[in-house]
Amino acid sequence: MKKIVKQTKKPFNKTLLLVTFLVFAGLIFFSFLQAWNAEVQLNNVSAVTLFFAESYDLLRYPLHSLLNPFVDLTEGSGVFMYFLFLILNAALYAVVFERAYNLMLIKKRR
Repeated sequence: MKKIVKQTKKPFNKTLLLVTFLVFAGLIFFSFLQAWNAEVQLNNVSAVTLFFAESYDLLRYPLHSLLNPFVDLTEGSGVFMYFLFLILNAALYAVVFERAYNLMLIKKRR
């Protein structure tokens, strides 16, 4: 008699992963532009612009804080690493969101 084993780990949901990556990448890019806008226009900044400009510090957190020595903006490679870390942050947030969503589905089934 075969023993039925329940699958507790679900493989990656690629569609959800791609959609969340695009959402986080767009959010990071939009907040980057708003932070740049707030820095240029110090006097005339709306509340929405200020909200997204301040959220940029949160969205760029994991890699820019941990790997700050690699982001030297005085050199050409530092600018490349800066934007590479922004893309990797979006990918990290997408993976964490997708795994949390799958964990929530597994807990809901039990």
